[in-house]
Amino acid sequence: ILLVVVRVSSNLALQNLQCRSNIAAICNRHTHYTSHHDHIRFANATLIPTFEKPTMQHTVQWHTKHFDELSATEYHHILAIRTAIFVVEQNCPYQEVDTKDLKSYHVWGIADNKVVAVTRIVERGISYPEISIGRVAVDAAYRGSNVGNDLMNTTLQFIEQKLGKQPIR
Repeated sequence: ILLVVVRVSSNLALQNLQCRSNIAAICNRHTHYTSHHDHIRFANATLIPTFEKPTMQHTVQWHTKHFDELSATEYHHILAIRTAIFVVEQNCPYQEVDTKDLKSYHVWGIADNKVVAVTRIVERGISYPEISIGRVAVDAAYRGSNVGNDLMNTTLQFIEQKLGKQPIR
């Protein structure tokens, strides 16, 4: 697999860029791009060898509890991963802990003896007229391994089974 590093004018809609034959294009500014129906031509492209990231499979144990059912240790681990991702990794200092936690269901997954993924289910009427899913976080070491997909499927299944089929924001 080759990675094509390309510089393209800033007005190019990157989401419309389609690359063929397992070539990925990372686009920056200043180089010309032209497309003729079935092929793409890049000026001044630099080819750099790269490797596919292997898909990891993890065994995750999923848990869902209302705040009132959480132990202090469980809540601590949920807050630890949320803070590590939202405040530290994303460099977004804000009030991570709020009163909505007290009225919410919390979904978390444990793999390799640690919490690796979380969501918060806020019942309707608290944040929005409908149920909402928020505080979705997956440990960086587990991204790209379907843990996030499993987290969302677990969350949606819980909502349908426990709270009934209804609109979700």
